[in-house]
Amino acid sequence: MLTALRGTRLYQRLKEENRLISDSSGDNTDNSINFIPKMNRDTLINGYMHVLDTIYSSDYYYRRVQKFFKEYRPPKKQASGMEFNYVISLVKALWILGIVEDGRKAFWKFSVSTLFKYPQFFWLSVS
Repeated sequence: MLTALRGTRLYQRLKEENRLISDSSGDNTDNSINFIPKMNRDTLINGYMHVLDTIYSSDYYYRRVQKFFKEYRPPKKQASGMEFNYVISLVKALWILGIVEDGRKAFWKFSVSTLFKYPQFFWLSVS
């Protein structure tokens, strides 16, 4: 969440407009602002929270990764074969993302889709 920091042009402008409420806490993750916004404060904070919930949800995250795979052109030289850390990653992913977490449905959809559409990136998707 945006806060106006001392010494910045934003801070100076808001001070001149008498819109500063306090100094910044320095914590941009506490969902607070130190100025009076032009839009309704609750609308701003709720909209910000909606954006965070949306971009970090399983469905949207996996869609972004799939789009990345569609356009990703890895360097020609790649490690051949399966490394042990890939197996560890697979077991952890299957357990945590595929069974324990709430987004497991999106995980399985993503994993199966990756396996069939981009099999060359399956291990990358797991890790």
